[in-house]
Amino acid sequence: MFSPIMPALSAYDAQVVRLPDTRKQDYDILCEYVSEKLPNEDHIIVAESFSGPIAAKLAVQHHENIRGIVFVATFLTPPRKSLLAVSRVFPVKLLAKLPMAKYFEKRLFLGKGANDELVTLFRKTISALDSQLIRSRLRAVENLKVSLKKCTVPSIYLQATNDKLVPSTHSEEFDDFFTEIKIRPIQGPHFLLQAKPQESADEIRKFIEGISA
Repeated sequence: MFSPIMPALSAYDAQVVRLPDTRKQDYDILCEYVSEKLPNEDHIIVAESFSGPIAAKLAVQHHENIRGIVFVATFLTPPRKSLLAVSRVFPVKLLAKLPMAKYFEKRLFLGKGANDELVTLFRKTISALDSQLIRSRLRAVENLKVSLKKCTVPSIYLQATNDKLVPSTHSEEFDDFFTEIKIRPIQGPHFLLQAKPQESADEIRKFIEGISA
């Protein structure tokens, strides 16, 4: 799902850290896994949606070499619990089989302006995930309880203004822990890096330049 934004980040050594699909999808366990994958030199973390709490935990733990964090359409408390519960019973993978599948996929995830290429990418990504894995991650979000200390790591929050999954108020949760955070609204849907890659990359670039000055 990161292929749309990678060309816009070609000036950097951008690497995708894939979350495991063979172990328990508990946030503490996932934090340990990601921590082992981070580079030894200075870097920033871009954490979208489900991955936001992982980045937050790593930063607060004062993980070495984290110079900054870009949070994207993410949360520190469970967003829209009723929708999470429905999603566990009615998996996202079944959306593609509905008569109005493309409408729901665009409305919930990709935005009404999403082209067929992005819809195809979304469906291909979801279809490759095991249904049990999706349910496990949804359960992890439902049970999410983040207790953090104050953190001075520079950070920004890219807020999707048309997000149907994560209400805008969730960006305010980060103010309680990240003293140097700034909110950057971008008009777009939940999957912001995919639907608005250039706009997102521009904000990431300005953020990197700001902390490098």
